[in-house]
Amino acid sequence: MTAQQEDTIINEFLAQFLDFLGQARLVSTIARQHGVEHQANVLLNRLLSEGLATQVAPEFGHFLVSLTPKGVEVARHPGGYLGYLSELEKARMAKQQQEQELAQAAITSAKATASAARAAWVAAGFSLLSILISLFALWQASK
Repeated sequence: MTAQQEDTIINEFLAQFLDFLGQARLVSTIARQHGVEHQANVLLNRLLSEGLATQVAPEFGHFLVSLTPKGVEVARHPGGYLGYLSELEKARMAKQQQEQELAQAAITSAKATASAARAAWVAAGFSLLSILISLFALWQASK
């Protein structure tokens, strides 16, 4: 099962859950509907790790889950779970873009600082040369 298939199944599972809020559902049921019952553990682990669901009454089977408040929020999100994932991806891309812009600004700043330092060394060199010429002129004048 691909990650995209998992996303689609979880999206449908959460959408179906909205009709039964407050009730527990079996992850294995939706896995069976999609012909991936043997991978119900993958779906369960994904729901639990993302904080979308919590296990209910483990003594009746560990596939029995109930939605967490985050799971309800994601299920009600425009576009469902897939819309939520899309929004997360957009936020990640925006953050990455911002980090790249900050890195570019730091590089530009470092280049400007290096240029200013070079200019300062050149100015210091000319000042030293000017002092040496003045001292030589004073020495010549005192002869």
